[in-house]
Amino acid sequence: MVPTHLFGRPAALLHGPEAVDLFYDESRVQRHDALPAPVLDTLFGKGAVHSLDGPRHRVRKELFTSLLMSPGAISALTESFEGGWRDAVTAWEGRRVVLFDEVATLLTRAVCDWVGMPVTDDAAREIGEDCVHMVDGFAAGPGRLRARHARHRQERALAAAIADLRRSGPHPDGVFSRPSARRCPGAPWRPSPCTASRTALFWTRTRRPSNC
Repeated sequence: MVPTHLFGRPAALLHGPEAVDLFYDESRVQRHDALPAPVLDTLFGKGAVHSLDGPRHRVRKELFTSLLMSPGAISALTESFEGGWRDAVTAWEGRRVVLFDEVATLLTRAVCDWVGMPVTDDAAREIGEDCVHMVDGFAAGPGRLRARHARHRQERALAAAIADLRRSGPHPDGVFSRPSARRCPGAPWRPSPCTASRTALFWTRTRRPSNC
């Protein structure tokens, strides 16, 4: 164990198998209020799985892992991105492009198609830019306000999209229709900001073009 300070508060750095067991022992570790507010406001979103405890955390975690760790789902997402990449490379011929920005758009479009919420090219670029802002500006600094606006903008858009999905029924090919129709124990049945928050978190974690 290495004692240190984080945001002016005492903290400890742990490593090794025993530390992992301790970290996942719900009788000794509480997630609620553990994350700084600036991180919740931008990167994760309020009500995210990282801030939940007990049954609510376990249900939400299972929801994410069932999507992100399913071989069939991963293959479908990979194929969607590879197809978009091949088409984009052809379209880039003969002109200069900013690869980072283009890849962010490609990843966004692939994820949107994969979850059954297809968007236009312009919308994919806007969503991609907002997701990049969320990741790049979640800490202190001038980018934090931009990240906060980006998250709120995407949560509002996703809440509306989820409400439409609940009215019209799930997309036949959308693996992400489940989060729109599922709730944690004791949660009200509504297109809540929490649902939009976890959708936005899912997007940022599946389409950020870096080794995060």
